[in-house]
Amino acid sequence: MLQIVNSLDHLESCDTDVLSVFDVNLLPHLDKWLLENPKRFLVCIEKKLQVFLQAKAQWQNPQIRLYHWNSNASLCHRIAWEFCLLRLTQVAACEEELIFSKMLEEIHLQVHLLISDFRDLGEVIIANLLQNVGQMPISLLGESLENCCQNIPAIICGAGPSLDRQIPMLIQIQEKALLFGAGSAMCALETQGVYPHFGVAFDPDPPPSRYLTQTGYETPYFYQSRISSRQLASLHGQKLWMPDSDNYPLERWIYQELGLNYPLIDSGFTAANFCALIAAHLGCNPIICVGMDFCSPSNQVYAAGMQADQGNWVECINAKKEKRISKPDWLASSSWLDQFAEKNKEIKWIYTDQEAMPLAHVKYLPLEQVSLPGAFDTASFSYALTAQASRSEITRADLQAVLHRLSNSFIEALDLCNQLLKLWEKHYPHSILETGELALLESDLAQNICVQKLLLPLWEIWKWPILRQEEHIPTRTLHQHLFFKKAVEIHLSTFKSLKIC
Repeated sequence: MLQIVNSLDHLESCDTDVLSVFDVNLLPHLDKWLLENPKRFLVCIEKKLQVFLQAKAQWQNPQIRLYHWNSNASLCHRIAWEFCLLRLTQVAACEEELIFSKMLEEIHLQVHLLISDFRDLGEVIIANLLQNVGQMPISLLGESLENCCQNIPAIICGAGPSLDRQIPMLIQIQEKALLFGAGSAMCALETQGVYPHFGVAFDPDPPPSRYLTQTGYETPYFYQSRISSRQLASLHGQKLWMPDSDNYPLERWIYQELGLNYPLIDSGFTAANFCALIAAHLGCNPIICVGMDFCSPSNQVYAAGMQADQGNWVECINAKKEKRISKPDWLASSSWLDQFAEKNKEIKWIYTDQEAMPLAHVKYLPLEQVSLPGAFDTASFSYALTAQASRSEITRADLQAVLHRLSNSFIEALDLCNQLLKLWEKHYPHSILETGELALLESDLAQNICVQKLLLPLWEIWKWPILRQEEHIPTRTLHQHLFFKKAVEIHLSTFKSLKIC
């Protein structure tokens, strides 16, 4: 997480890996702090171009990064990626600097969560993808239901502690709106006698207790291919597939090869975000958020019956200005929902509990005061809705052909990596960067599906922490080749365990 402070007065008590300041004149005063630990970094953002250029010529310390000031997100992204996985403290002494720091804080959090998805080099999510793609011949295409629920109210339920207070009202109005259960909220709702019309699955590796205890196995479920393959296999109702974001180009390649060319969608950071996206895609209006607190008191972090997990808890303030705790993905999720509501102003967005995080573009209104239409047979409507969804025309033979081609590309990629490392050994201690042998191998790498759709996207993420202190170009290239070999070996092991190759 990023910490924002307004001065350097208490630097000695600041537990941080990276210190970011405005004004290069502060650099001489921070020499002692920097020298205390060779793993520390100092970032200096200079607003005056001439001063910045002079400082670049003067300061050559590899622990120091100098950037010319601009107030847009590009600099924030550069700093957030450069120092991902490190504790960052930003000094902001004026309003302009504070605005920039807040933007950096949000982007730093998003980068942290994205890297968390790839912490195992994508092993869990790719394994889910390879198994879940087998569900496509029997899945419905959720994308085909766009605007099929125009002006029908949607209540999207999260598993926050405020959900308990809303249960009696949800029971009363469950035939006046479509109820969506986001992730683990399905269990919390079912244990209290509320059965959503749709479930929404998002987590690639949830605790089994959060879905194996569900009783509504026939409930239609929206899902993305990233979700737990065990959870997807446990569902017996209609499965409605939705496309994912562009975080995994390999997934997009697989579905394009299978003839599915739906546009990518940004489904946010949590099942609650995915729920909001689906309700908006269906054309629901209003969209009412229940149990989507994004924060909680320390003595109850989930609705009744839900076991609290170990989390990277941080302090925050709820809509009533009370101290609460939250997690990085909850904070990012609340920001995503607020921005999504702003982009979709034609929808009336409502949240029903003031103990939730404050959202600028989602209006607070108690659930009992929300105006809803007369009762209708919502259960029959939800099943009739799924009957309208298109089916993919993907066959088992199609799947086998695409996965066989993919498997061969992984085997070829490993062979190319081994050839690259042998080339380094052959020319050691000299560089291979100017050799014709490397040029030929790089031509083969450029044609390989595994390299282009998985290894290179993974490298674009992990190169930042791997190369953070490495400036020697040949060594940087060697790091990339070693990384490729490690990653492809991990994923080939998955292919073999699933008997795909």
